[in-house]
Amino acid sequence: MRAHLSPVLCLGAVLVALEATLLEHVRIQGVAPDLSLLLALFLSLHLPFEHALGANWLLGLLHDFPSVAGFGTSALLYLLLGALVSLLKEILFRDSLSVQVLLVFAASFLYNLAYGGCLARTQEALRPGDVLARSAAIATYTALVGPLAFAVLHRFRRLFVDARVV
Repeated sequence: MRAHLSPVLCLGAVLVALEATLLEHVRIQGVAPDLSLLLALFLSLHLPFEHALGANWLLGLLHDFPSVAGFGTSALLYLLLGALVSLLKEILFRDSLSVQVLLVFAASFLYNLAYGGCLARTQEALRPGDVLARSAAIATYTALVGPLAFAVLHRFRRLFVDARVV
């Protein structure tokens, strides 16, 4: 199995653009789901380890373009979370709705906590309690959207994954 990176990068760019523009209209209390992280998690569950790491790093770089935390922050965090999920995927029942929700919540919470920590170091207005509460809110919203996003991505899985032996 190998990854097709062109569709991954195209979809990743579309998701980052959506997050920066249209998701303003579906924010709840200023919080929107992290769609590019959902794609990274989906790829970590369905691609071989090496391909998932490469795809997640590239998705993180795409996510870094409109970022204020410093270029490379999301790339590193996506890479680390992708590695963790890829290593755990053998013991996870990936198609279980409850596992998907818990996995997405945990990954989103850890990502936003680390990302918020990077922001708090550069922006004095952010307090640790605010970062914690915002991370939990984003993780909850992302986890609720996760199963639907995974179902849609699963229907188009053949665009991302080539089942032929490399």
